[in-house]
Amino acid sequence: MDHSEEDQRRVREMLRLFEDTDTVDDLGIGTVRDSISNSLFPGTSVIQTRARYFLFVPWLFRRAEQRHPQQLVAKATDMERSLIEALRAGGDTEGLIGVQRGKDVRTLPSAIFWGGLIRYGIFLSPSLTIRQYGRHVARGLAALDREDEIGDRIPSFWQRDIPDPPTDLLRFKVATFDLTRDEAEWLCERIISSDRPDQPASLLTAYIRDLRRGEPLVVADAMWDAALPSDTPPPIAELVRHAQQFSCATQGAALLYNLMLAEERLNTDLEPTDGTSVDNYRLRLDEWTATATDLPIGPPESVTSGTASSTTECAYRVTRASSSTGGRT
Repeated sequence: MDHSEEDQRRVREMLRLFEDTDTVDDLGIGTVRDSISNSLFPGTSVIQTRARYFLFVPWLFRRAEQRHPQQLVAKATDMERSLIEALRAGGDTEGLIGVQRGKDVRTLPSAIFWGGLIRYGIFLSPSLTIRQYGRHVARGLAALDREDEIGDRIPSFWQRDIPDPPTDLLRFKVATFDLTRDEAEWLCERIISSDRPDQPASLLTAYIRDLRRGEPLVVADAMWDAALPSDTPPPIAELVRHAQQFSCATQGAALLYNLMLAEERLNTDLEPTDGTSVDNYRLRLDEWTATATDLPIGPPESVTSGTASSTTECAYRVTRASSSTGGRT
């Protein structure tokens, strides 16, 4: 973990899952989930919170690089911790990293957003971790723009057109998560330009383009519960459908697994709570079965109203058999 911010991110996401008893990844579905997520919403993760962190982090690291090149990471880390208190003073604590532990927080925004900064082309050396970046600067091995190499020797680890930070930000008295219009436009452009030329534009890009056209932002529990953006590429729309099916399938598998554990628990001296009782999980499996049976599977043109696929029918039979045989199917 000392050598890869990506590995750190994955471990942190896994540990975050343990905070919610309904989402522990006992079934090992993370790889498929990440693949879908990276195609639909590249550069994002479940532990990212506010968009302005995509600017806070480069602002602080560029400042540390300019003022303290021999101690870049340590000084940037100090500023990240100072930023927590400044954001607290600003009053908007929703999504504030460190809202509970303050300066003592273990996981800082730079570690959480580093992958996104690389994906969006904001940090320009994708092979470098934060520590490696700090060592390169300390050794004076900064990547150089060719036109500046003989002149000012300006380092180009960071996107050159990042908007300037607020004039009082680095005093760390008060800060907010409110993006200016220029900051928002710049970040949107970075996200759009990060789409791979040999792949369809991401769903995130489609949402941004819809918002730019003045389309209202749709709030829904899941992306498949609302209409997709008007210019969503067909392969991405198909992936959204697969994501819905995958979500439904894994929910049923998790419920069945928990039912089996609840039934095993009956053989112990532990008293089940209302939320972990056998009856509770059987009821939830019945509700899931009704949903899964109505979920279209396969190419849209092959699905007729009221017809369940063999996959869904198999899941239905498994859960019904589990309910009637004590989970030993």
